[in-house]
Formats: sequence, structure tokens, C-alpha cells
Amino acid sequence: LQLIKFLLLTCILHVYIYIHIYICTYTCIRLFNFLRTYATAPSSSPRDLTVLPAASGDPEAVLLNWQPPKYSNGDIEEYLIYYTDRVMLADKDWTIHYVQGDKLSHEIRNLLPKTKYYFKIQARNVKGRGYGPLSPVQTFAPFGLGSRPTATVLSSSEKGSNLRWSDLLSVLSSNPMYIAVVVAFFALILLCIVLVAACGLKR
Repeated sequence: LQLIKFLLLTCILHVYIYIHIYICTYTCIRLFNFLRTYATAPSSSPRDLTVLPAASGDPEAVLLNWQPPKYSNGDIEEYLIYYTDRVMLADKDWTIHYVQGDKLSHEIRNLLPKTKYYFKIQARNVKGRGYGPLSPVQTFAPFGLGSRPTATVLSSSEKGSNLRWSDLLSVLSSNPMYIAVVVAFFALILLCIVLVAACGLKR
């Protein structure tokens, strides 16, 4: 039993050391990538995003206007406009329009009639390979969903109500560190249970 106890304590110590080494290594890699890729990217999102009916009167089109980021860290090379009619989708599943950096407006056509849409925007400058943060989400309800078209900022509570378990699973699957930590945590608990049981048998 003394040998079993020693082996279990050794295993627990090795798991503990492994977790810390893994976390430190992963953190250093992420920090290095951040400094290399995003250090000169815009540090704020484009401002004052508004969504209006298209000037042409097309009910299936909208006009977006915005202002450059307050902290662009250089000339803006490109804007990315995200839009969807399902706000719970991951960012990668939103439709994206690419707009030249010298533009501050863009018309989006061929929208579904009588459908509420959600819009947000981010910027990339000429120095940074990464993109800046996304702007707050703006919603647009066209004619047919109310007395007139409306555009509002989506509140954090409304966005939170749309979170699903699939979003959590997506985060876990996209970040191996979380999975490793969870597995190591449960392995540590199992080893502790075995150790307690072994001590009980000894008594």
C-alpha cells in the first residue's frame, strides 16, 4: 500500500506539472502570435455604424454608413461588413462584404423581404495582418415588420439569450488547451479517489 500511495502521489505530481507546463507553453505561443500578428492592427472598432433603407427605394437593399476606428494605428486598408438574419450564428457563418479602406458607406442588396437583419463591421490597416475588434451589432427591420424601417443596437442581454450549447462546444473544439485542462482535471479527481480508497483499505 505504501508503494501504491507513492505511485499515486507521483502520478498526481506529474499531472500537476504537465498542466502548468502546457498552460505556460500555450500562453507564450498565443502571446507571441498576438504580438507578431495583431500588435499593429486597429485597437478599436469602426464607429457610428448606421443602417438605412437604400436611397434607390429598393426594399431588398440597405445602406450602411460608419466612421473609421478611433485607434486605427495606421491607414485603413479594408473593412469587413458582417450581416445575417440569424444572430446566433458564429462569426464565420455570417455573410461578409469586403469594402476598400477609403470608403465609409456600402450598399447591400438582395436581402430577404420582411426579414430582420443584423450587421457589424471591423477594420484592417495597412500595417497589421490581423483585424481589429468588431463593432456592436446593429439590427434593421424593413417595411412589413413594423410601421417603418428601424435600426437599433443589439443589447448584450439579447445577444446572451441567443447563446446555445453548440457555441460552448464550438469554443472547446477550437481551443485544445481547454480540452486538455478538463481531461487533466478529471484525471486528477480520479487519482484522488483511488488514493482515498487505498488509504481506507490500509486502515
